[in-house]
Amino acid sequence: MRNRVNYINKQDFLEAYYNACKETMNQANISSSFVATRVLPYNLERVLVKLNTQLRTPTPPPARQPELERWAPETLYNIVELEL
Repeated sequence: MRNRVNYINKQDFLEAYYNACKETMNQANISSSFVATRVLPYNLERVLVKLNTQLRTPTPPPARQPELERWAPETLYNIVELEL
């Protein structure tokens, strides 16, 4: 476009794509992109500082009351039993 070229063949495109990736995909660019979008790369210390955790012993679950009627699995033998 810049040099009045309105087309590009596959070989030229692949070469241009490779050069563009090589120029742009570097540590500094990737890190600054994460910071700019506020999606920060994993930093364990930063995560732990933001957590407000207090260790405590978990409360045991309440005792289960016995069920009055237990369900027993059965194999269904016909469509009538299935519909019931």
